[in-house]
Amino acid sequence: MMTSRQTYFNDQWLDFQKYPEHAGWLEKVNNVSFKCLVCSDGPGGMKSKVVKMSNMGYRAVSSHFNLLNHKKNIEKSKSLKDPPISVFFKKNSATIDGNERENKFKLSDPSTFSSNTTSLRDTEAKYMEKFVTKDGITKAEILWSLHIVAHHQSYNSCEGISKLFQAMFPDCPTAKQLQLSKSKIAYLIPFGLAPYFKSQLMEKIRKSTNYVVCFDEAFNRVDEAFNRVDGTATGV
Repeated sequence: MMTSRQTYFNDQWLDFQKYPEHAGWLEKVNNVSFKCLVCSDGPGGMKSKVVKMSNMGYRAVSSHFNLLNHKKNIEKSKSLKDPPISVFFKKNSATIDGNERENKFKLSDPSTFSSNTTSLRDTEAKYMEKFVTKDGITKAEILWSLHIVAHHQSYNSCEGISKLFQAMFPDCPTAKQLQLSKSKIAYLIPFGLAPYFKSQLMEKIRKSTNYVVCFDEAFNRVDEAFNRVDGTATGV
């Protein structure tokens, strides 16, 4: 909830284990603003975008994260850059000709190299999971949309349903990533599912030699009454 007073940046938002969606782009500027490392501020694209907290609190961070341009920049940027070569070396001191000199880099144990690369690979995979839509999630969202249609439920009945599923099934990874807002379902049903089922129906009709068309008489009476009021021609 927004307040009329100035809100402040919470350092806990930089805990990327607790807030993995902040990894790779969020950086604190001061107590009243933060920086996005993947979005540019002004022409040239060289300066990171600075956002003021104002009175929005955490919503300032979440609102920026949900911006379409920000998500495009996340996809374009390579947030997990290749590690510097120094990762695979370690400092060591050596005595040469009686004078202690610093041998800056010495090859690490091969097992350390393997461990570092494996850890980097695992971290990158976990990070990219947030931006990949899995078949299980898509299937769950389609099934829920079909349930809405079959039971004649309103789009408003989807409000808050994602959080409800997450509370009901806390250990289910699919439930954690479901996005079932009323606006999404209102788009998915008429522009996603309806054209698909229409194409399936037309394909079956084209392959059939005979078919029967049925009318709902109750609907026809309502339609006729509407046409009389509207002044248009009535036909079955």
